[in-house]
Amino acid sequence: MGCPMDSNAESLLQTLQQFLKQLRQQRPACSKLAVGFSGGMDSHVLLHAIHQVLQLNADNAEQNPRLHRFELRVLHINHGLSPYADAWQGHCEQISLTLNVPFLAQSVIIQCKPGESLEEQARQARYKIFAEQLQPEECLLMAHHQDDQAETLMLRLMRGAGPRGLAAMPLSRPLGKGLLWRPLLEIPRTGLQDYASACQLQWIEDESNLDVRFDRNFVRHELFPLIAKRWPGYRQCWQRSSQLSAEADQLNQELACIDYQLVMTDSKQQLDGNALCALNRARQRNVIRYWLSLLGFPDPGWQVLRRCSDELLSAAVDAQPELIWDGHEMRRFQNRIYAFPSMPLLDKTQTLLLTVKDLSCVEKIDLPDNGLLMFSHTHSTTGSNLLKLPDNGSLLISYRRGGEHCRLSGRRTRALKKILHDAGVPPWLRDRLPLLCYENQIVYIPGAGVCDGFAAPSGTTGVRLEWLPTVDSTLS
Repeated sequence: MGCPMDSNAESLLQTLQQFLKQLRQQRPACSKLAVGFSGGMDSHVLLHAIHQVLQLNADNAEQNPRLHRFELRVLHINHGLSPYADAWQGHCEQISLTLNVPFLAQSVIIQCKPGESLEEQARQARYKIFAEQLQPEECLLMAHHQDDQAETLMLRLMRGAGPRGLAAMPLSRPLGKGLLWRPLLEIPRTGLQDYASACQLQWIEDESNLDVRFDRNFVRHELFPLIAKRWPGYRQCWQRSSQLSAEADQLNQELACIDYQLVMTDSKQQLDGNALCALNRARQRNVIRYWLSLLGFPDPGWQVLRRCSDELLSAAVDAQPELIWDGHEMRRFQNRIYAFPSMPLLDKTQTLLLTVKDLSCVEKIDLPDNGLLMFSHTHSTTGSNLLKLPDNGSLLISYRRGGEHCRLSGRRTRALKKILHDAGVPPWLRDRLPLLCYENQIVYIPGAGVCDGFAAPSGTTGVRLEWLPTVDSTLS
């Protein structure tokens, strides 16, 4: 295999062989591998070892041409945080060249605001690049090992994480167009050290790894040596705890899926508040977290989930509670729970002038900072509530200013505020609702209907307007 191996080093290679066997059975199969290579010992061991195993498999493939082959390349992220960053990049490129493996380096700029973690900002920037670079059917291999897993568990425990957080790093997960895998996750760092020594690898020592001002370094250099003196087998025990936490999280997910069927509505961005209140608080929080993940929203965290039960669901029927986190919002209206990204500020004085000729053929109009206004031309029947376009002139799209009155077709004149309330338009959308006007008169209210005198007669072609807010589809 290119260097003398002890039992620990051989075990590492066997782990990678089993990993490649698992990848061959993956559907769709991974045909390309990329190693996240920092130049440190861990990633150097992974790159060298996977290269060794692939070479051995290539030799075997000469006798068995049907054996699955993998392409291998190296991805290096230059964070620019150390004065030696460019030298490290050069070192990584030279190692890749020696192994005859394609090399790609990407530089990132870390902008850390006061109070933010430099470690976390660097991690996010790194994974953003990885996600952008991964190709379909490509697996990114990371060199995280058992000690890294224990550190992650400790840090998440200190943040008060639940089962999902205490499951620590998963073995694999989707990333970009490909997958991320951590094939060495069950191997202790000593196993990697043995391999590095046996193969006489040369690696980079990042001086920042000794700075105990960083939480992970403090855990690694200060806490864990002390814990190991009393409980030398803590890594294996903690690994088992992480696996049990992962199983508990899976059970929570399965329960949330069941509960979601009970609380879902005709809109994916709304939940049935009454059905939610019928669940105990733990299940409320569990299914809300699941729902938000389906929407692709960031995890709200414990405090926001707790407030969902204490404030959003426990509020009086006529209350309008709201929760805001990470640029997203949850609100309650008429016993429905809404979730949506926070909307940009809207200039309600703006107007948009449209000719009747334009409206006769248009399908949608972009509204500045306010989504889309959709137009559908369809055959009118009795009660279809469609707009009859005037023969000529222009129509105006404007916004509610307050005090407006209008008369829906077949109804009496009422305040616009009351009409919107009865139409079920949530309060936070009422001032954003685009109103179609003709000669200073409201003629169509999306979500409520056409005004008196402007309804398309049965048997003619009329227009239906549908407003799709920038970040919400509650009226669709």
